[in-house]
Amino acid sequence: MSIKTTVITGPTSGIGKETALVLAKKDHALYLLVRNKEKGEALRQELMTQTGNQAIFVIKCDLSDLQSVREAAEELKKKLFNINVLINNAGGAFPERTFSKDGFELTFAINHLGHFLLTESLMPLLQKGHARIINVSSEAQRSAKPDFDDLLMETSYTGFKAYGITKLFNIYFTKSLAEKYQQTGITTCAL
Repeated sequence: MSIKTTVITGPTSGIGKETALVLAKKDHALYLLVRNKEKGEALRQELMTQTGNQAIFVIKCDLSDLQSVREAAEELKKKLFNINVLINNAGGAFPERTFSKDGFELTFAINHLGHFLLTESLMPLLQKGHARIINVSSEAQRSAKPDFDDLLMETSYTGFKAYGITKLFNIYFTKSLAEKYQQTGITTCAL
């Protein structure tokens, strides 16, 4: 059995951390994309100690900063021949309307735009690896009613509403990837 190369965002806590642990136990070569490099390095040491897997690497990637996403994608392209699994897991919800460095509402930037840019930037490696792309959504998507004339939510922001809309967009993105890349060997799913 060949070693799978897996990239995961948001691996330092919650679902991401548990997923990284399981994949490390299964001897995946793991690339942990993290906003906080110290937390990422601590997780790397923890995973290597628990599993014996030495093929665990940390790459800085702040999904709220599109330049950081581009730099992480470029670093991965320099290091890897292909990617077999991409798990877009990182996310956030914010009670106050806040903006990213690039001027986007922060929940939208982190939960959707950053993952969109990362996935599209890595597409050559994903195609070579006949990858599985997994986008982590939420039951909050069920309550989402996006206003496409007000994507920055200037008139009616609530943290839960913003979160739900971005999680719905994760599902839309998954469907669009499936349609666009179905003939290339890529599998997409949302959970």
